[in-house]
Order: sequence, then C-alpha cells, then structure tokens
Amino acid sequence: MAENGEQNAPVMAGSDDATNEQKSVGIIAQTRQDHAGQGLAFVLSNLRERFEQAQVEIDDVSLARIAHEISDMNGTTDNSGSADDASGAADADSPEAEAEGAAADDSLAVDVASDSAERTDR
Repeated sequence: MAENGEQNAPVMAGSDDATNEQKSVGIIAQTRQDHAGQGLAFVLSNLRERFEQAQVEIDDVSLARIAHEISDMNGTTDNSGSADDASGAADADSPEAEAEGAAADDSLAVDVASDSAERTDR
C-alpha cells in the first residue's frame, strides 16, 4: 500500500502470476461488465488506464477496436433497444450472454497477445 492509504498493488498472494493474455481477458471482461454501452471516449480512456495499471502492452489499434466493441454493446446506459427487439441477441444477464461475452473476451485477448508478440519480434 502507498503511504497515503491508496492501494496501488494487488493484495492477494499470487495475483501477479497471471499471464498477459489472462490479464487481458480479465481487463476486457471487467470493462465490458462495468461500461458496456457507454461512450467510446470514456471506454477507451478506461481501458487504456486498466492496461497501463496491469502493465500489459497493447497497441492503439487493438485498444480502439476493443473500446468500440464495448461501447457498442447494449449496456445499462444504452436504452435504444426495445423489449421486443427481434435481433435474437441474448438477454444481457442470461448465461448465453455471459458465455458469448467470455468467448469474445478470449478472442480479443488472443488478438492483443499476438499483437504484442509481433511487436516484440520486430
């Protein structure tokens, strides 16, 4: 803990053991849960801050793509869809929606990890 009482490091033993891919999946999932459907600039700023805090490198193109996908989601702040929306999308709180979100998180994190690997290989 910092001198001012602010937590600036993980508290749990082993919390630093996650790979960058696992951290990316967690960051994307949590940001999706917290900010789905909110403004692009806000989501982008929040994602950038979370990746920096986790010390996970991500390029601006990947970051913008992920932020765009999260901001486009029907979240609590986006009331544009109606109850009888025929899009076939799963209810945001349903197990199907959670599974779809988890699969998307994994896919985005793999993209982030492979983008990072390509940058370090150059």
